[in-house]
Amino acid sequence: MIYANPLQSESPALRIAQSQAGPLQAGPRQTAASASLAAFEPALKERRTLKRGDHLFLAGDSFHSLYAVYSGSVKMFTVSDEGEAIVFGFYLPGDVIGPEAIDKRVHGFSAVALETSSIGQINYQRLQALSQRTNTLQQLLTQLYQRELARECALLLLKSKKSADGRMASFLLDLSTRYAKRGYSPQEFNISMSRTEIGDYLGLASETISRIFGRFQDEALVRIQRRHVQILDQTRLVMLAGLSTTVEQQP
Repeated sequence: MIYANPLQSESPALRIAQSQAGPLQAGPRQTAASASLAAFEPALKERRTLKRGDHLFLAGDSFHSLYAVYSGSVKMFTVSDEGEAIVFGFYLPGDVIGPEAIDKRVHGFSAVALETSSIGQINYQRLQALSQRTNTLQQLLTQLYQRELARECALLLLKSKKSADGRMASFLLDLSTRYAKRGYSPQEFNISMSRTEIGDYLGLASETISRIFGRFQDEALVRIQRRHVQILDQTRLVMLAGLSTTVEQQP
C-alpha cells in the first residue's frame, strides 16, 4: 500500500486482473495480477454475471467456494440484533471474497453485488487439493486468510480512533490506493456504493457522509459529481486520516 497505515493491505499474489473495462481510465502500467488468475483457474468452477442486488451468499450459508471479483464490486455485510446494517468491506476487481469463512465452514456475512459484476466461483476443495502440490497456491491461501484478519483489525481501528472526517479521508485514500494498484488513476474514480452504504461501513449516518462530502468540496479537498470522485488535495487528506505523509512511488 502507499500509506503507512492503510485500511487494507494487498499482496500481488492476491490481485486478479480486471477482465473488462470499467468506468475508469486505465493507466499505462500493467498490474501483477495475471499470475494469480492463472493460479486460480484450475479450481474455477464457473464464472457468472450478477446484477445490483444479487447475492453471492447469505450469512449462515455453508462455505464451499471462494469468489473472485473480475469486474464490478461487491459489498459484504451483516445485520445487527437491532436491525442495523454493518458493512464489513467493499470488494473491487482483483479481490477474493470468502476466506473468513474457511475455519468455521460457514459464512458469517452476506455478500451482494453493488453493480453489474463478473464473479468467478473457486471450488475450495479443489483449490486445497491443488495447493498440496504447488507452493504458490499454499502461499496464496495463507495470504488470503491473513488479508482478511488485517481487514478486520484495520476496520476496528478505523472506527474506534478516527474522527468522522478522518474516517472519510482514510476511506477515499484507500480506494485511491486500491485503484492505483489495478492500473487506474488514483486521482479520479467512481464509487459504486451509496452514501448509506459508506456510512454503514464507517459507522456514520448517511447525513453525516453527505455533510462531509460537502465540506470536503468546499475546502477543495475533492470534487464529487454523483458517484464520480476526483481527489484534489491528497496531502491534506493524508493529514486528516492521520497517515504517514511519506508516499511510496508506484512502479
